[in-house]
Amino acid sequence: MVSTRSRTNSGSSPTAELPQKRAASSDASKRPAKKATTPKAATDLAVGKPVTKEVTLVNQDEKE
Repeated sequence: MVSTRSRTNSGSSPTAELPQKRAASSDASKRPAKKATTPKAATDLAVGKPVTKEVTLVNQDEKE
């Protein structure tokens, strides 16, 4: 029964953390300004653009 009480206490603590998470989401609204500095690897990838890479299957054929 002690464990159920601890669960009840832990169940009430997430609700207490929700306002803090909302505050963090407000901070996240400020973060898009930082997204201007994206890595070059992420810049090279475009949404909907097919990514192709030359792959040789010779090694896989030898395993069979």
